[in-house]
Amino acid sequence: MILSESIEDYLKAIYALGKEAGKVVTTQPAERLKVKPASVTSMVLKLHDMKLETNKPSNIG
Repeated sequence: MILSESIEDYLKAIYALGKEAGKVVTTQPAERLKVKPASVTSMVLKLHDMKLETNKPSNIG
């Protein structure tokens, strides 16, 4: 599977933040990547659909 640079950036940020703090909330990668929290939520849903992220955001059905 070939990943875009954007997907790789999100994965790296989420992974690093998870190692630092354990739990990651959308504002953390948003600040690190200089994007809006809604963009993080969208990407996490995309990563979840791609089976690259196992934790779906808790505030989304």
